Amino acid sequence: MTTPNISVRITNPVSLRFLLVVALLEIFLGGGGRLIDIGPLSLRMYLFMLTFSCGLMMAASGAGLNKNFFYILLSATLLLLISSWIGYVNDASIKAITDDVKPLLAIYFLMFLYFTIKTEADVMLVVRLIRVSAVVLACLYIVTFVLINLKLIPFRSFYDPVASTEEFFFRGEFAFFYKGFVYMCVGLFFFLMEKKVNKLIVTILVLAIVLTFTRGFIVAIVLTYLAYLLFIKKSGSRIVLYSLMISIVIISLWSSFHDANINRQASDSARIIQVQEVVHDVTPLSIFIGHGFGIGVPSRPDKMEIAYLEIFHKQGLMGISFWVILLALTTTLYKSVRGENRRLASAFLLAVVVIYVQSFTNPYVNNPIGITMILLSCVCLNVLANNSTGDGQENGA
Repeated sequence: MTTPNISVRITNPVSLRFLLVVALLEIFLGGGGRLIDIGPLSLRMYLFMLTFSCGLMMAASGAGLNKNFFYILLSATLLLLISSWIGYVNDASIKAITDDVKPLLAIYFLMFLYFTIKTEADVMLVVRLIRVSAVVLACLYIVTFVLINLKLIPFRSFYDPVASTEEFFFRGEFAFFYKGFVYMCVGLFFFLMEKKVNKLIVTILVLAIVLTFTRGFIVAIVLTYLAYLLFIKKSGSRIVLYSLMISIVIISLWSSFHDANINRQASDSARIIQVQEVVHDVTPLSIFIGHGFGIGVPSRPDKMEIAYLEIFHKQGLMGISFWVILLALTTTLYKSVRGENRRLASAFLLAVVVIYVQSFTNPYVNNPIGITMILLSCVCLNVLANNSTGDGQENGA
């Protein structure tokens, strides 16, 4: 008699909605998930176990899972098992294999998202959380940036408490990068896709992103917006003008980075070395299935900075194909959205594009930070597609 009562309580719509909000805010604001530890585990791990359990219970209760999402979960499970086995055969340690598997378990968050985001009202809740999180991150960063540079906060008093979390990377003593800042980039597109763009908020977000002095963010935003103009708005006549403007901005920023004496040579050199080591280890078989989880390269025995490089090294084209298929599914779902929801759907698609582009320089697509945004977009686009009306034309620019 006890089990049914627990199931009913846990799967209560209000409880699920609250859990959804908490879990998403932790992802949007919590960076890599190591800011808050409760006992032996991080808050993110507790939330994952709770959402995973709820997802399983709802699936076991007879709630149907979309066939596309079922195949995604099935494919992910097979990939995890195959790549773990290959790593084990290649003498990778159990700990190394486990470390590679853990962040990818975020793919199972899909079940909870699918069963809890069912209506357009749920989708709008997600959108509000993304927008609020982006503004909070931007405002906190700008305030901290100003206080540090005005010497109102001694640099060491900020650096010492956060350095050990490995969530922050510093640009000398005047700026820093936080893993969660990618959601400022994501949030930017949710504001840009509004019918009436809030120019103040967009300015704040762009300013905060620029002040992080993160080239990857700037390039990702530029390329994503150009993709929007070219493939969604189909404004080919404006591409040259925008490209010229953006090129000027990039050159100016690059100069400012150089003038600020930010040493990026070590980071760039590390990436080049990783590419060379991966190429050196390539075999005819590894091209297709990789070397398995837990098998790194000399300079990076665990995680590589370029997400796709790590995926190719450890899972080969088999692994790369999974992420290509996931992107294709996102695009297909976007194309299924019609009428009033088209603009909002564009925001979700562009958010995914930002994650994919940014992953050429940092590990987001194979990390819970990026995986969550990709899965969230698929689920929300699925809801919007099921509630679409009209001819599917883009509403305004």
